[in-house]
Amino acid sequence: MSAPTPPAAVVAAVAALRASFDDIHVMHECDQNCPTNCDLSDYSESAYRYHDEHNFDVRETIHDRAASLVEVLEEWLGSPRGESHGVDVAESPRAEALVAPLVVSRDPSLYQQWWAREANRAEIADTLARLAGECEAEYTLHELLLQVFQSDPSGASWLQVQGLAAGADVRWLSLDIDPAYDSQGVLDGIDVVFNLHVEMANIGQRWLAVSVYVARPRRVLAAQASEARLALAEVIDQALAMINGEIAERDDFAATARQLPLGVCACGR
Repeated sequence: MSAPTPPAAVVAAVAALRASFDDIHVMHECDQNCPTNCDLSDYSESAYRYHDEHNFDVRETIHDRAASLVEVLEEWLGSPRGESHGVDVAESPRAEALVAPLVVSRDPSLYQQWWAREANRAEIADTLARLAGECEAEYTLHELLLQVFQSDPSGASWLQVQGLAAGADVRWLSLDIDPAYDSQGVLDGIDVVFNLHVEMANIGQRWLAVSVYVARPRRVLAAQASEARLALAEVIDQALAMINGEIAERDDFAATARQLPLGVCACGR
C-alpha cells in the first residue's frame, strides 16, 4: 500500500524548512570569507557583532521553521484519516482523485544570486527599515513588493512552483501586496495576491489567481532579521505560506465537497 499523500500545509512547511537549511550554505560561506566580507583583521567589535548577528539570524529562522513543521506534522498525524465504514482515506476514490499539492516557494540559491546583483538593494533596505518602525505597514509592504518584483522582470526568477503537471511551462508569475479598503474607503488591511500563468501543449494557457486578506499585516508579515537580505526573505516566505495555505484549502474543498465523476464514484479506480 502506498504511503498517504501529505496535505499541502505539510509540503509547504517542508519546503520552507528546506529553504532555511539551504541558507546554511550561505552562512558557511560567510564563515569562510570572513576576513574579506566582515573585515575582522582589526578585531573591531562592530565587525564581530555584524558577523554574529548574521549567523544568529539564519539559525533563528531555521529554528522557527522547524517548529512550524513540527506543529503541522503533529496536527496531520493526530487527525483521523477516514474511519467511516472502515475505509482509509488514502485508499478511497476521493483520495485518488486528489491532485498533487501546489506549493510556491523561494529558491535560496537563486535568491542569493539575485540579491548579489540587485541594483535596488539600498532602496529595499530602506523600505524594510521603515517597515520595522511603522504601526501601519500596508503601504510600505505594497511599496516593498513593487521594488522587488516590478522594477526588474527577472525579480521573480527565484520563485519556484512545485506540483504542476508534466509539460506545464510557467510563463509568468507574480507576488503582490495591495492595500485593502472597507466599504467606506477606509484602509483596512492588505490583500496578498499571487498570479500564475502556465502554457500547456495542445491545451493552451491556464491562469491561477490567489488572494489572501490580512487584517493586521504588521503582526503577520514581520521580519526579525537585522540584515536586509534575510529580512526580505522572511517577508516573502511568510506571504508565500499564506498563499500556499489558501491553495491547500481550495484543494481540500474540491476533494471533500465537490462531486466526483460518476465513473470514479462507482468503481473507485
